[in-house]
Amino acid sequence: METAERRVLRLARLGFADAERAGTLLGPVVGCVMLMWFTNALGGQQIINSSLVLGATLLVFVMALPAGLLPTLRRLGSRVLPVLLQREKDA
Repeated sequence: METAERRVLRLARLGFADAERAGTLLGPVVGCVMLMWFTNALGGQQIINSSLVLGATLLVFVMALPAGLLPTLRRLGSRVLPVLLQREKDA
């Protein structure tokens, strides 16, 4: 029988944080690619320090979306979608 500790360690090797919130590595990889593109785009100009903008962007995303983008969109959709469907049904 597999213990909880072994299960968490096995899932961690697969790239999951823990058994309760198993996610994928796709989000962080896509985020990294987007941040690299953003940094390269900012690096070509001399008006604003690109490190400052990158830090502020990361800070905003971490503070605004602590669970990540997809879980936040799912939660928002589960709240907004029933309201929109009810309005459409009433109209």
